[in-house]
Amino acid sequence: MRNQAFDSVRGWLIVSVIVGHIVLGSIHNQVVRYAIYAVHMPLFIALTGYLININKLFELSFQQTAARYWSRLVVPFIPAFVFFTGILIVHAAIEGRLSPALFVAYLTKPYYHLWFVPTLLLWVIGLVVLLKTRIPLLVVCLLSAPLAVAWSGLEMSFIPTVLLSKKVFFYAYFFFLGVVCRSYLDNWRTLVQSMRIAIVVLVVVCAVFYMLYCGKPSTSLSALAWFTLNTCLVFLLLDWILTSSESRQPKMLTLMGRHSLPIYLWHVLPMFLLKGFGVHHSAPWLYYLISINFCIGLVFAVAKFENRSRFLDRWFYGLV
Repeated sequence: MRNQAFDSVRGWLIVSVIVGHIVLGSIHNQVVRYAIYAVHMPLFIALTGYLININKLFELSFQQTAARYWSRLVVPFIPAFVFFTGILIVHAAIEGRLSPALFVAYLTKPYYHLWFVPTLLLWVIGLVVLLKTRIPLLVVCLLSAPLAVAWSGLEMSFIPTVLLSKKVFFYAYFFFLGVVCRSYLDNWRTLVQSMRIAIVVLVVVCAVFYMLYCGKPSTSLSALAWFTLNTCLVFLLLDWILTSSESRQPKMLTLMGRHSLPIYLWHVLPMFLLKGFGVHHSAPWLYYLISINFCIGLVFAVAKFENRSRFLDRWFYGLV
């Protein structure tokens, strides 16, 4: 049976993603967005890594792994990528801005929120290679930690990154942290439970310190606070989930967590179109009204149309 506590937490994190995308203003100068962006993706990525069954992944061939993730991730990603990228390309062509370089950029750097799916696929490919070559995952996790801190606190644009995004390496640590937590379940849970109060205090201190940097340039200290905050939260959150695995969870949140992919891919649609017409500047109230109602409607649509159509199951939900 599915652990509904996992789905419930993923549902909360998807809600935070939606709120973080709807709220207007710069991430570093808008306190709500700054707070949400501080934790929502590291936690979501760590949970994603934890849910990967590395024993099964080790047994699968590369072809079987590719087929598995093709149907679950790539197929529902394709319509969203074609839609958002297609509009950007057409808009650039109409304005006379489209060039071969811009066209390639649109294809290699997915629009806004779409970075997550191809980046996750890269992490999975890396994980498969590590499993097949028997390189210790704990070592990889520890080595990726300083990369996360460095990319958070420093401008490292001189280093080329896959997909033209530093997120591939920026968040890789949290993906592998989730994987490692599942592999060393008893060890870290015993440690967390014996030091819970100290970890909670550390979380509060790091959170306060990090929030003090809202509106200010990142530094190595704020990056270290962000890294420590999210690492501790991953341990606390996973321990709570495993402890609460038998408890009842809010139905709508568990549904959102179970079908987080289609919600993640399509919730940006009204914001994308409204910002394209400048509505967020001319009529912010209308922007908020349409965006919020669309996202609520999307969640209810996800709940209503599950298993109603083979086409939707394949191209919207990613169900095999």
